[in-house]
Amino acid sequence: MKRPADVVDSLRDADPLNRALRRGAQVGATDIPQFYFPLAVDLARAGRYADAERLLLEVDRDERLRPAVLDLRGKIYAQQGRCTEAEACWLEALSLTPGNEHYRKALDALAGGRRYPAWLRMAASAIAAAISAAGLILVLMLGFRVAEGRYDRLAARIPEMEGRLSRRLDDLDRKVESLKQSIPREASGRPAERETPGQ
Repeated sequence: MKRPADVVDSLRDADPLNRALRRGAQVGATDIPQFYFPLAVDLARAGRYADAERLLLEVDRDERLRPAVLDLRGKIYAQQGRCTEAEACWLEALSLTPGNEHYRKALDALAGGRRYPAWLRMAASAIAAAISAAGLILVLMLGFRVAEGRYDRLAARIPEMEGRLSRRLDDLDRKVESLKQSIPREASGRPAERETPGQ
């Protein structure tokens, strides 16, 4: 049986961030940025922005990775709606690598999203949702009407199908009766046993 302390340690080991931090403490100081940056990317993709930012503080010391770190921080901030901070990151990354199209496109996309006031963007989103909901309701109503028409046609055919089924059952009853009568009977009313060849 595991001790509570062992269980807690195993839970700590299950978290990739804790494992990475322990592993980072074991590697040399020059290896830490290359070790932490991919993990920070994975954490950001998983929506663990605070953990990713914590790792990026360690990686930010490496000048070679600085533009990539700024780009990832810009993406994290943009995802959180922190547009001013995202813009600052991408502007600094662009100043470190002039002419980088990726950072310029990120800034353009950020500016495009901020071109209209927040209330107008929210209203547009609400209107789009309302239109989508109305369209869905319309499709469902039309679908029910089509289905209703099919059911009406089927319901109109029920008496005809009942009549055919009744006639077939009557035919089946007559055939069973004729088979019963064709079987030879003993005096007791039970079917006579037939002698099979070879007895």
